Amino acid sequence: MRVIECYILEALAIAAPDHSVRCFVDEDCEIDSLLLDLHQGEIETWPQSKRRFLEDITVSITAETDKINQPTINNTSPVSGLIEPLSDRECQVLALIASGSTNNVISTTLFISLNTVK
Repeated sequence: MRVIECYILEALAIAAPDHSVRCFVDEDCEIDSLLLDLHQGEIETWPQSKRRFLEDITVSITAETDKINQPTINNTSPVSGLIEPLSDRECQVLALIASGSTNNVISTTLFISLNTVK
């Protein structure tokens, strides 16, 4: 097993409890191909929850790839849905951004750090 695969397996183990699919799907195509290779490899020994998590990631990667490769009509891009829905907190931040609030005001209003807002 290559070193990069060990790191990906470690990242999967960290992200699996929260089912954080987006962090993998938003990566570049090299990571996508590694994840797809892992999914097709020897994963029978993995716990069922981790196999299901990797399956969800690969399905999302395939769906995103299909959207990107989808032909467009009248120079419009295909409508893309969210891979996973925004959290309530993310929606609160977006609402404050839409209302014109600064990062400092958002962090104070929501009691979160400025880095979290950014």
